[in-house]
Amino acid sequence: MKHILLLLLMAVAVAGRAQVSLPQVKLANIDTSYASYTQILSYPKLVTGMPNCEVTEFTITFTIKDGASYGPYSTKGNMLTDDEKIVIKNLRNNVVKIKVDNISMRCDGQLVQGHSFGLWMGN
Repeated sequence: MKHILLLLLMAVAVAGRAQVSLPQVKLANIDTSYASYTQILSYPKLVTGMPNCEVTEFTITFTIKDGASYGPYSTKGNMLTDDEKIVIKNLRNNVVKIKVDNISMRCDGQLVQGHSFGLWMGN
């Protein structure tokens, strides 16, 4: 009986360390680390590339080269808000680092946390 219990505890410990492969989240379905403001505004959505996995909320921050920062903006759903799109429009003549973090997703009915990512926007 002790051996069975020990084997069961070992199996649980190993299963607890198993890594779940998360989909890569992208802004505007952009595969590079650079985008124009037009690309982002033409498809202002976070996507996973998986039909059974959708972003449910995220935080986005915009930082221009001189260090001025706008946000973080907390967003429900997978679309940029009107306020966030206004920030992008107002910063279109700057080089801007966009940071997306605190990404929550629903994948196959389960809530999971996505990996943060960033990209540059500029003219």
